[in-house]
Amino acid sequence: CLEAHRCIALWLLVVSGKPHEAASKLTEILEIIDRQEPKNHRLYFDVSRVFSRVAGRNALVLQQTLVFLEQAREIAPTVAEYTTEVSGIKEPFNFASLVEVEWRLGIDQATGW
Repeated sequence: CLEAHRCIALWLLVVSGKPHEAASKLTEILEIIDRQEPKNHRLYFDVSRVFSRVAGRNALVLQQTLVFLEQAREIAPTVAEYTTEVSGIKEPFNFASLVEVEWRLGIDQATGW
C-alpha cells in the first residue's frame, strides 16, 4: 500500500532520524507510483512536497524529492507550481554553495570584499 510506505518513510525521517533509510524508502515509493499511477503528476508532487518540508537540509532526501518533482513536471510541464517547488528546493543548495565558496575565498558577507 502506497500510504503505508509514505508513513514509514516519514517516520524514518522525522521520528527515527534515519535519512538514508528514508531516502531508500522514497525510492521504493517512486517505483510503486511508476507502476500503479504513472500519469498522476499530482501524486508525485504531493509526495515530494511533504518530504521536502521535513527533510531539513538533508541533501539525500531533497535529491529524492527532486526526482518526484521532475517526474511531475515531465507529465504536466505547464503547472507552474511544480517549477516553483523545484526552485524552492534548489535555492538553499545554491545559496549554501555560494556562502561556502565566499568563505573559502575570504570574502566578507557584509561588504562583499
